[in-house]
Amino acid sequence: MAKKVLVVDDEKLIVKGIRFSLLQDGMEVDCAYDGEEALNMAKANSYDMILLDVMLPKMDGFEVCQAIREFSDVPIVMLTAKGDDMDKILGLEYGADDYITKPFNILEVKARIKAIMRRTSPERAPQVQSSVIEKGDIKLDCDSRRLFINDKEINLTAREFELLEILIKNENKVYSRESLLKIVWGEDYPGDVRTVDVPLVCFTGQVPLPLIGNDAFQEVDIVGITRNITKYSVTVRDRKDLGKIIKMAFHIARTGKPGPVLIDLPKDIQTASGPAEYPDKVEIRGYRVNDTVHVGQLKRAYKMLKSAKKPLILAGGGINVARANENLRRFVEAENVPVVTTIMGKGAIPTTHPLYVGNCGMHGKYAANKAVSECDLLFSIGTRFNDRITGDLNEFAPKAKIVHIDVDTASISRNVVVDVPIVADANVALDKLNEWAEPKKTAEWQKQIKAWDEENPLGMRRDKGMTPQMIMEHINKNYKDAIYVTDVGQHQMWATQYLELDSNSQLLTSGGLGTMGFGLPAAIGAKIANPDKDVVCISGDGGLQMNIQELATSVVQGAGVTICVLNNYYLGMVRQMQQLFYGKRYSATCLRRRKGCPDECKGPNEACPPYTPDFLKLVESYGGHGIRVEKEEDIDAAFAEAKKYKDVPVIIE
Repeated sequence: MAKKVLVVDDEKLIVKGIRFSLLQDGMEVDCAYDGEEALNMAKANSYDMILLDVMLPKMDGFEVCQAIREFSDVPIVMLTAKGDDMDKILGLEYGADDYITKPFNILEVKARIKAIMRRTSPERAPQVQSSVIEKGDIKLDCDSRRLFINDKEINLTAREFELLEILIKNENKVYSRESLLKIVWGEDYPGDVRTVDVPLVCFTGQVPLPLIGNDAFQEVDIVGITRNITKYSVTVRDRKDLGKIIKMAFHIARTGKPGPVLIDLPKDIQTASGPAEYPDKVEIRGYRVNDTVHVGQLKRAYKMLKSAKKPLILAGGGINVARANENLRRFVEAENVPVVTTIMGKGAIPTTHPLYVGNCGMHGKYAANKAVSECDLLFSIGTRFNDRITGDLNEFAPKAKIVHIDVDTASISRNVVVDVPIVADANVALDKLNEWAEPKKTAEWQKQIKAWDEENPLGMRRDKGMTPQMIMEHINKNYKDAIYVTDVGQHQMWATQYLELDSNSQLLTSGGLGTMGFGLPAAIGAKIANPDKDVVCISGDGGLQMNIQELATSVVQGAGVTICVLNNYYLGMVRQMQQLFYGKRYSATCLRRRKGCPDECKGPNEACPPYTPDFLKLVESYGGHGIRVEKEEDIDAAFAEAKKYKDVPVIIE
């Protein structure tokens, strides 16, 4: 008896193509072009399979699927261009048996149909012996693409099955995330394996649901655009799912390796009435947060630490994210091992701690980088070893065994191949390590590091006027319990080099994507979240102008922040690159340059036009306060005056 299939899609060419191919296989095919028609046909007929698009007129595919499940168990395969993870989760929760994204290979679609029909057909004929893999409680049937755990069948999507098949057939082989993406998703996969490490939930506006896909006014596929830089992105298609989706979004953003999640809200969803329920917790299929540590691997790492003669701890931003600072300090002191940090790890341990060496990497201290080069064990926690830390990978920690603890599996052995990989939250790992910690004899090693620091100290000349180092020292003097925020540029590096941090202070800075304009809005956010704390934003004249309109936000919200503008009249870091690597061929970096300036300008002189804008007049026009400082002896007085203004922004230039 021929199998009967219902194909539902509003794109008639797609329906025609699928129908023709299924007819060639001897199947009977009915077609529907909107949600209501599909539901009526499903009620009136008995089908062996329904292929269902999501974006449909009158009723979307999720609604149709949910309605069908009230009266039928017919297998349903979602066939849609909406391929983000949250859409898949919703589709499967509404009752779909599989989820195939467009563009698709019709041969794969037919193979999926046949596999599902084999599983669900009550009169199944005896099957030819399948290729079955059994590992413990797991049984994987590669021919029928079925998974059993403890003899209970587990439904998987095609991608999930392919991933499991690869891993179970290659026991004891480690794959990077990039490798799995290439093998399973292909070379043309548009996403990225990295996200920024900030827990952020973004709500964006979208055109009404019926207009999506019609090039409506201001319609943008924001989910597609942001998929490679978010942990998850989703368009809300049913008002009753809003509470659950928001709960999912905050859960995903804050857990594991923090990152951004985007919720796209169509206009009709925004204005629709619906339930006020907000779940206490959510269970997300396929998303599990690792809250344990492999004790065997951790013991291996600790054994290597005990036997090392020149051990070094590298603390990254993961320490600050996990709030593992106190745990790290206890471990460092118990082991008596020196510590270096990444820029994002600054503050992981108090900068005045005797075991703290400094930042490493291209903007770090000589002693810190020398220690990395000479250590025999690099015990790293919460860093992904980016290029600004490692430089030439062939020369990074050449004498060292490397232990790498990180919550994100994809970060381990991504850039630097390590000897002991450990996937774990920094706090969880350090809790266990502190149970074993014993002091090591590292006096000679510490003495050597101190000698390197004394031979090549990090400092600026003090006979050439006011320097960034002087400014940072005065900030340290005037603010003992503050949140420091930097923009992106040279000032950012100076801040990470010279600011002193302890348990009462915190540094917020942009790593990863390195976005100019980060400083001011981040500082305002920090002030709103911590109204009783002093918030000092350290910015450059170029970076501040990227988001200077947020001065209005500061005034409106009563979020008084102090903004230190290190004005050198240039886009300093770009100019530095032009100077060092491009033969001093300067272009578009002098912020006083005018159309009439000579092509071969040699630098500032008396003929230079005045700098624009006037930051003091600008902040005053917003309702804030401005202070100009031209001599070091006036810095303390400027900070004292700035502290008088609690509810409006103050710019110290």
